[in-house]
Amino acid sequence: MTLIGASGSGKSLLLRCLNRFIELFPNLHVSGEINYRHHALNEWNVSQLRCRMPMLFSRPSLLPTSIYENVAFGARVHGYQGDLDALVQSSLQQVDLWQALKNDLGKPALHLSLEQQQRLCLARAIALQPEIPLLDDFDTAATRRIEECLYHLKQTYTVIMATHHLRQVARISDWTAFLALQTNSQGQMVGQLIEYAPTYLLFQRPEHPLTGEYVSGRF
Repeated sequence: MTLIGASGSGKSLLLRCLNRFIELFPNLHVSGEINYRHHALNEWNVSQLRCRMPMLFSRPSLLPTSIYENVAFGARVHGYQGDLDALVQSSLQQVDLWQALKNDLGKPALHLSLEQQQRLCLARAIALQPEIPLLDDFDTAATRRIEECLYHLKQTYTVIMATHHLRQVARISDWTAFLALQTNSQGQMVGQLIEYAPTYLLFQRPEHPLTGEYVSGRF
């Protein structure tokens, strides 16, 4: 699933609500309720919730340590009891990095190319055995290889991504939500969900004129 819309329409804010990352911003007021697996998000243990919904940002956020430790870090912190070597291998295989890096796992992760660093961040999230990876403006337009990686990952995980790259959305996303700034009853400009539909329908036959205007203006 992909969130699209102009900057400031609430895409990133919505992602931060899903794994309660928004709670790290104490000055923000939040109302309403989001349910996940029949429970309100605030009923979940926040650490457990963020394991199930890890968030990746536009720039790679690697630790200044080895490739292996970057992948294993989160799983180790959260008490993974299985074969850590096998988990690291499986995670790297899912992002198509194992063959390239299997003999260099002890080398510094920060020496990798930007594109490899992005995929390594994905591998670290996968090592948490998540259900819904959240990608906030993840720079997938930089390389078709990352796009192919995400296409394969969506067969196993529910991936929710906020992006501006509509051509890529059309290629890899099954469902798309369009958000836009609207004036509320208090005269404030706020982000609102305008339309949510299968991607091909939203792009080809949008129901709301704002959706059609946004989509046609970016293709």
